This record gives sequence, C-alpha cells and structure tokens, in this order.
Amino acid sequence: MKRTLAGLGAVIAAVAGFSAPASAASSIDTGIVPPAHSVSISGVIFGGTGCTKNDTSLAMSDDGQTMTLIHDAFVVEAGRIVNPNGSVAFKSNNRKNCAVSLQLNYPQGFSFVVAHATFRGFADIAKGATGIQTTTYNWAGHTETAKGQSKQAGPFMNTYSYSDEVQDLAYSDCNGKSRLTYNAQVAVNAGTADRTLTSYMTLDTQEVNVSTEWNFSWKHC
Repeated sequence: MKRTLAGLGAVIAAVAGFSAPASAASSIDTGIVPPAHSVSISGVIFGGTGCTKNDTSLAMSDDGQTMTLIHDAFVVEAGRIVNPNGSVAFKSNNRKNCAVSLQLNYPQGFSFVVAHATFRGFADIAKGATGIQTTTYNWAGHTETAKGQSKQAGPFMNTYSYSDEVQDLAYSDCNGKSRLTYNAQVAVNAGTADRTLTSYMTLDTQEVNVSTEWNFSWKHC
C-alpha cells in the first residue's frame, strides 16, 4: 500500500487496501468497465458514535467506477470543550468511529477491488496536540482485515486530502455481490496543548466539501 499526500495540507486520514479471498492482481489498469448502471449499493447498516443513516450518504457512479461517502456530522474535539448547556470542561482525549456495512451488487462474471481511496476534510490541531485516524476494511465472512493509519501533530489548521494506492490487489468474489465492512476511527489528544485551546478533526461537511471516495478496478472472472 502506497500512501500519498494531496491537496492543501498534511493530515490525519488514510485508507487501507483489501485483503480478500480472491486472487491477487499485479496491475489496476485493466480497462474493464461493467455495464452502465449495473453496480448498486444495498443493505447498508450504520454503527458507531460518529455517524448515523440520517447524517451519512452513499452514492455509486453510473459507470461503477467510484463510490462516495459523505458525512454531515462527524466531528471529534479535545481540549477546551463547550458543552450544550454552556458549561466549559477540559477533555484530554476524545474519539469517535463510523462503522458502515454495505452490500455491493454487480454483474456476475465481474470482480472488483478498491484500487485507490481518498479522504477529504478539515482539521485544527493545536501545538502540542495530536490527531490520529485509523481505517479498517474487510469482506464479510472472511477474517482478513486491512488497516491504514495516519497521525498529524499540531500546529495544523487547514483542509486536507490524503490517499492510499493499493499495490497488492485482491479482488472480490465473482458471484455478483460482496459485503464490505468499513470502520473509520478518529482520535484527538490534547497532549501538552494550551488548556484554553480546542483541537478538532472533522469528516463532516460543515467546514469544507468533505467526502471519502473509493475508485474501483474491475476484471472479468
């Protein structure tokens, strides 16, 4: 797995490639595309403290090449915290996660892999504080799990874009459906930062056009 920085800032997000039961591929440049409108998402289940079905959306491109996940309310804060009742408290560390399980439906005779994945968002990390984002993936029914992790030390305040390119590719089964489980965890630690400051990382759309995007590579079975 090759991890690369893009966009406006170094950041806390990373994605991992699959470790799947099917055979590995040496190249993602297959040039194969399933029929238009033949790939769909169904049976989506949300869990965790960072997202719900009401504040998270999933979309598949018409050509089955790209899937996009958008959060509306995924924010993690540490340091000086203002509570809903107006009181102020200090929280040394905080973490949230978003777990999504979804079934991808596609034509039989095709198999796919996530070839490239990108997180975009906004982070404000005070000097002395740290943000960490960890992502895991696995195919339902299989024990193999892929994991990616990135860390950002403050001071940092900017939008970000961080990507992974999967090099050891493993393709999905060829039976026309595969269930993917994705879990993103964001943790912010106030560390030695000034106790009057707040550090946060967001995967929501309040600060910037945020998305998590997967690009698929297809092959014939």
